[in-house]
Amino acid sequence: VGYSGWGAVGGVVGHSANKAYTISGCTNRAETMNVDMHMLKANGSSGAFGGVVGVSNANLSDCQNYANIDLSSRFKTLYAGGVAGYYAINAVTDGLCNYGDLTFDAGVIPSGNANQSVTLRVGGILGYIIGNVNNTKSGFKPWINEGNLTISGGNASTNKNYGGIIGYVDATGATLAIRGEKAKDFWNKGNITVTGSVAVAYVGGVHGYMNIHKDKGADAVAMNYSHNDGNITVDVANAAAVGGIVGSYTYGCIYASFNTGKITVNSSNGDLWVGGVAGNAGNGRRMVGMGNDGDIDVTTTNASNTIYVGGI
Repeated sequence: VGYSGWGAVGGVVGHSANKAYTISGCTNRAETMNVDMHMLKANGSSGAFGGVVGVSNANLSDCQNYANIDLSSRFKTLYAGGVAGYYAINAVTDGLCNYGDLTFDAGVIPSGNANQSVTLRVGGILGYIIGNVNNTKSGFKPWINEGNLTISGGNASTNKNYGGIIGYVDATGATLAIRGEKAKDFWNKGNITVTGSVAVAYVGGVHGYMNIHKDKGADAVAMNYSHNDGNITVDVANAAAVGGIVGSYTYGCIYASFNTGKITVNSSNGDLWVGGVAGNAGNGRRMVGMGNDGDIDVTTTNASNTIYVGGI
């Protein structure tokens, strides 16, 4: 599929623009989806792919994907998820599940300009989420990913955000809190493998990167009861922040979450931040009730690289 601007592809819905609507009870049961998305402009564009919906401003509920997805792209910016690529959330969402493997080849992006800056946001459930939600739903139905994520390619200017549940959580302009009620309400069971050339890779067993505005306070984002059982393997040319729950996050809070997956990270030419729960968490960020039972193995082939490793 070739596009000159925005491109959106979904197993059920390509693009749902009306936030007053709800996409509910939709299931993609295809065995395999082979999708090649590329731009027609030389300077790139944006694309989104989801096993159920590519781009959604409508509320999502009880949506599942069973298809194994083989995706390649040459977009400047790409959002891809087992259920949805790009999700502008406006109500509490539950019951999102992915059971298919997602294999993503980023290639050298974009074609003909190997040094152009590229952003990739890929998750087992959602590639990217943005919106304003701050409440709890009684009887919350879990978000579960059982599919393996295998991601390769890119270039030295590529920013990668990869998570077993969500690739990139954007709460820079709103309060975004999706709260479960019990252990494993956000549960990743799939293995995550990331290879290739990057500027920096943010990889988490549950969330790759959570971008939270500092004015929203310590509880700005509360995605609690997260759990990762999948093994995480990252072998990249440059820097990476890798965590059993979240690769990196700015401000806000994560709590009541646990990792059991093994984390293996190697970089040939970049600094590394690796943790059993969070790869990178600094001032203005909180972690409450966290745990890690997974092994961590970190190596580098460049003696000048700086490595930060912690059990949590």
